[in-house]
Amino acid sequence: REVEEDCTALKTIFGVQEIGFGVPFTVCGEREIRIIKKHVRYIRLSEYATSFALPKDPYHIPIHALYNDPDVMEKIAAFSENDLPDSLFVMAGHSYEFDNESAPVQWEKFEEILANLYQYRDGYWAATNLEIYDYVQAMMKIRRSADGKMLYNPPDIDVWVSYKDEPLKIGACQT
Repeated sequence: REVEEDCTALKTIFGVQEIGFGVPFTVCGEREIRIIKKHVRYIRLSEYATSFALPKDPYHIPIHALYNDPDVMEKIAAFSENDLPDSLFVMAGHSYEFDNESAPVQWEKFEEILANLYQYRDGYWAATNLEIYDYVQAMMKIRRSADGKMLYNPPDIDVWVSYKDEPLKIGACQT
């Protein structure tokens, strides 16, 4: 009941429905996930991922790094070298830390991380959790013709597939 009341309060305050939930600071158990997922489309956990594989379940999205992790640059480099076809790197943190002098992250540190990420910009997409959720949902709705020679993308989001080892864009609502 507490989650439902909080979701109602947030909707009243901000005028929008909650879409995702970020678990703060701790591990979230399956009982909590069952309750929370009734109210949101995805849950970003606080536990660290052991792989860059795209999560199979939008209610169990782990992080790969916090932007104040001492080894965040090494984690970004490891991600850039992975060879999984559908991979994901999730970096999380708290915006209040930027203007908090006692917090471990300042704007300069975050700008250094962004500059590091910029070198890997070709072939990567920076997105919010919701954008990733919407993209994965669109990928799951692609329809294949009976002979397998045509793909149809019904959602209103462009998606990318691999064809003969080359990236191929399927526009929104296109074949």
